[in-house]
Amino acid sequence: MLQNHRERVFSFPTQVRPLLLFCRERSLLTGPTGGPGGSGIELILGYGQILSNLTGGYYDIVSWDPRGVGYTTPGLINCFHSSDEYVTFWNGTLVFPQIDIKYGFSDPKDLAYFNSQVNVMEERWKAFGKVCLKHETGQFLPYVGTTATVRDLVAIAEYFDGKGCDINYYGLSYGTTIGNYLINMFPNRVGRIILDGMEDPVTHASKPSHLYWGHRVESVDETFQGFAQGCALAGPHGCPLATSTSTGSGIVEWTKSLLSLAHDYARSSGDDNFRSVHLVSAIHQALYNPSQWASFASGQFLQFYQELVKASGSNLTLATRSTWAPPELKRQSGQDWPDYTFHAISCGDSIDESNITSQAVFDELIRVVKDVSPVFGGQFPQPGHYCHRWPSRAVERFTGPWNSTLKNPIIIIGNKADPATPFLDASLVAGWLGKSATLVEQDGYGHLSLAQKSTCTQNIVSNFFINGVHPQGNGTICEIDPDGPQLFPSKGVRASDIRSAISSDGNATTPNSQELDDLKTQKKSLFIAVIALAAACGILLISLIFSCFAGRRGRGYKPVGTRGAHGQKVEFVGYDADRSYSDPYDSKH
Repeated sequence: MLQNHRERVFSFPTQVRPLLLFCRERSLLTGPTGGPGGSGIELILGYGQILSNLTGGYYDIVSWDPRGVGYTTPGLINCFHSSDEYVTFWNGTLVFPQIDIKYGFSDPKDLAYFNSQVNVMEERWKAFGKVCLKHETGQFLPYVGTTATVRDLVAIAEYFDGKGCDINYYGLSYGTTIGNYLINMFPNRVGRIILDGMEDPVTHASKPSHLYWGHRVESVDETFQGFAQGCALAGPHGCPLATSTSTGSGIVEWTKSLLSLAHDYARSSGDDNFRSVHLVSAIHQALYNPSQWASFASGQFLQFYQELVKASGSNLTLATRSTWAPPELKRQSGQDWPDYTFHAISCGDSIDESNITSQAVFDELIRVVKDVSPVFGGQFPQPGHYCHRWPSRAVERFTGPWNSTLKNPIIIIGNKADPATPFLDASLVAGWLGKSATLVEQDGYGHLSLAQKSTCTQNIVSNFFINGVHPQGNGTICEIDPDGPQLFPSKGVRASDIRSAISSDGNATTPNSQELDDLKTQKKSLFIAVIALAAACGILLISLIFSCFAGRRGRGYKPVGTRGAHGQKVEFVGYDADRSYSDPYDSKH
């Protein structure tokens, strides 16, 4: 383990020891997953052997905890010292207890109450920013962010493989954002790089942060449809939420009825244990990992239903006794109140949002609930909803370009039904990079291609990292192994069975057929809107590049703003399109 006063790094040793001549280039860095805020060290400790096997034992697998994460100074970013402080500050707001929105804002009282809280949250968010600055970790906020993380990544790579050498990197989830910054800040240092589970860097770095939530839930309904279809195929013996005549669309509608019951019961009884948002959040998290779908259905999901029916006296079918408790907070540090690392990194990376109103944040959430994901879109607030009143921005921010010509082309992988990082984002980024990227679509469910076994995808990853070979052509589609792990084992239900059943339903006149047609129409409209927005951004980017070029006087960067939230002076840095980096400690920055 390499350690200094700021950073902790962990490496999983290679099985093949190389002969060090000039550039060693036998290290494979993998960015921390999750959030941002996930620990790279914990990733290596849990999955280092798997990653080593996948890459043929050829590399040292290296990861680290970015600034503000896990074991690296200052540890997790906090704004409170205890759960009591947290509850006292947020009590009575939409944060605590978290607002419970009936799916699709189908209860007019929810919409009216939500809109009535705009000014309340505006004042509370302002006060929250001051609280965060006063906390011991507040002094580190300007130095937390993805740009700094990439500089640290390059420094770590040079420690292991030599100064100025190509960098090999495997980015997963938020690690793809780190990867996008890396390849565009250091395009001439790109070695063998795969990005899996793409996040849109333009929305992350160059647009108001509250817009990102709509991206994250764009594919979650499709993933939930897969879960529901698998449960229906398994029947009551394989999935206790189903009956012998259940269909996938029927289970989706039954879930909406259950959420409606929970919402109404919690409102009338004041019993916060059964608020529908608890179940929505639990389902959303479970969708990340299809191998856990069966245990979730027979465990936490069923328990919520059983206890709710018992408590409310409802006649909603399916009931035996069990014990339900709302999800508990589980943090790396063991604390039982939320940390704000996700907020610090995301908001630190974002544009100056001091001119964004809280009403605009609320309006966007309403749009997401009504137009993108009626069931899952109402999980408010998300970290991006805080950024317009977050008290700091990173002292160095990279804002593009995102279409650099790379020294070596990379591979981008996206799962078709990913509940957190939709395939649309992978396709967009691959399009921006052109010949510098090869796109692979995995026809599976869950977060990242690792969520389900695809020999096709695994062979692409292994062949690329070991031999440097790309798949033939762009747009390769990899199927999930037909004999792969069973998602509902007691009935032998696999991903291929679910896809076949959904495809068959699409040819029938059923409620599910209409629902799928509506979803496709929404996604088509969203795609057209995104393409139009990307074209507009391209025109704006060209204008900005020309402006930067015209105004540049021998400098590698140009300040593009200095006012942060509450008028705090924060330097925002934008980069010239022709600027690339070779030294992580570039003196100009």
